[in-house]
Amino acid sequence: MKNQSWEEIDNLYFPKRKVHNKGSKNRPHIIGSFYSCKMVRVVEYQSLNECIFYYLLELDTHVERYYVQPLEVQIPYINDDIKKTWVHVPDVLVYKKGNRPALFQIKEKEVVSDKLNIINKWCEKYASEKGWNYSVIYPKEMPPIIIKNLKFLIGFLKKRRDYDLWTADLITELSCSGKTTIKKLADSFYPKENPLYLIPIIYYLISNMIALLEVYQ
Repeated sequence: MKNQSWEEIDNLYFPKRKVHNKGSKNRPHIIGSFYSCKMVRVVEYQSLNECIFYYLLELDTHVERYYVQPLEVQIPYINDDIKKTWVHVPDVLVYKKGNRPALFQIKEKEVVSDKLNIINKWCEKYASEKGWNYSVIYPKEMPPIIIKNLKFLIGFLKKRRDYDLWTADLITELSCSGKTTIKKLADSFYPKENPLYLIPIIYYLISNMIALLEVYQ
């Protein structure tokens, strides 16, 4: 990070373009947003692939920060013997503990074109000059069960009132009981507490204690 504070990096890699659905008539895609507990801001996405990957980044405890639409890459071309440039905005820049920053392009598996090859060439060059990694990834190619779990657990990231009252007891009980199920863990506190009250807290603990980036490394 070279002595830069997170505040400085936040200001440097703010979104460089707005999310839109232009072109969706010819190539259908979804747009949307969610509140990021990790970034403490609203994160926008322009495809289901982006949404899935941002959920993964949100849940991965090894990820410290991630920035969508973070920078502009100048790509040169020649038109009528005149040298010009056009601007490409990569999808996301990720800061992970113990690793170099990584710049990602998020795509559908079947998308292959000369334009994409040119984009990858110049994005990889840009990342290399920065000392970063660069990758093209295909989130929807992950196993369906992982995608299903990402969509489910993202809703439990936020700490609710009174969660701290049960966190230590739940972790202690789990360490003593060893391998168990969520239902059995919650039931073990009955009649002291209603198991239905504890289940969301268990999912909160799970969602805040997992590391998932190995899925795409």
